[in-house]
Parts: sequence; structure tokens; C-alpha cells
Amino acid sequence: MAKRMTATEKWDDPFFFELCPEHKLVWIYLLDKCNHAGVIEFNEKMASFIIGFNVSKDSILNAFSAKIKVLESGKWFIKKFIDFQYGELTETNNTHKSVINILKKEGAYEGLNSPLQGDKDKDKDKDKEKDKDNTGEIELNNCLEIALKDESWVRLNKTSKAELEIFNKKLLAEGIYYKLPIDYKTHFSRWKKKDPQELKTQKTFIYK
Repeated sequence: MAKRMTATEKWDDPFFFELCPEHKLVWIYLLDKCNHAGVIEFNEKMASFIIGFNVSKDSILNAFSAKIKVLESGKWFIKKFIDFQYGELTETNNTHKSVINILKKEGAYEGLNSPLQGDKDKDKDKDKEKDKDNTGEIELNNCLEIALKDESWVRLNKTSKAELEIFNKKLLAEGIYYKLPIDYKTHFSRWKKKDPQELKTQKTFIYK
């Protein structure tokens, strides 16, 4: 079963909380049912059956005109999906490569804002990453050490260095190398609570 990040702050976003209840459900449906590149072949009948009320393509496109791009194939591309789920795409990441191939095939790749980190730019980008300190973001290993020093947080989450190392590997696989310490701890807590079986599986794989 596919799992992906969700923004809990959407409930405070005027775009979302001003939607009617039906369109709130439709938006969540689109984010869950699109493929891992943010593309969905929308089917009115299927969506209506699953969501529980009649869904009209025209009304959805009107409500989400700034959020959805209609591709030449008729499929829909959720514009901010890539940026939220992956950040900057890189061909050295296998998951990202799959996403890039789908976007190119669907004609959704062109027009993305700097979606791909080319090999020739890596050294330049690494230098830029060193300036992350200006935003408060730090390397994941440093986030791990800071989290472990917060004894009350460690007890509350019943965690350990081993678990945090697994979490770091997950973030690195997703192309995430820096985080704010507070965001790091929040992300870990949410991930452990949401995907306990995944964490258990990773532990068994690493330590058996």
C-alpha cells in the first residue's frame, strides 16, 4: 500500500478551509489517488462511487483551477505535488528517476520550476547547501543528536538512536538532507505513529 506525506496545516490554509465539504473530500481523494508523480486519470463515475456523491469534472476544475494542470492526454497533474513530496528531483535517486520518466511521458515535465538537479550542478549545489545554516536547517545527523539530547521527547516517543538512524535513511532516500530540528522531531513522531509496521520491518531487516 502506497504511503505519502500529508500537510496537517492544510486545515489552516484558506484555500482548503474555504472549500465546501464535498470539495474538501475531492481534494484529499485526488492527492491520495494520483500516482507517485502527481498524475491522475480522473474518472467521474469511480470518484462519485467512492466519495459518496455525484462528482463533476467541470466543477472540480473550476474549484481547483490554480492547483491542477490538464495534460494533453486529458489526465490531470497536481502542480505542487512534486515540490511537496520530493523537493528537487535528482536522477541519482531511483524513486525520482521513476517520477521524472512519468512526467516526461505525460508531458508534465516541462515547465516545472528547476525540477531536476543535473550531475554537472551537484558541486555548485553542495556549496549552496552549506548555507542552509542561515535558514536554521542542519544536517540530519546533527538533528539526530539534538533529538537524542531531548530526554523528555525520547521518552514520549519511546525511541532510540537505532530508530532515528532508520528514519534518517528514509529521509535520505527521499532526497532530504537538511531539516529544522523541531521539524525533524515532529516528522519522526508522525512517521513512527503512522507507519509502525514499516519501522518494525526495517529493524528486522537491519538487525536480524
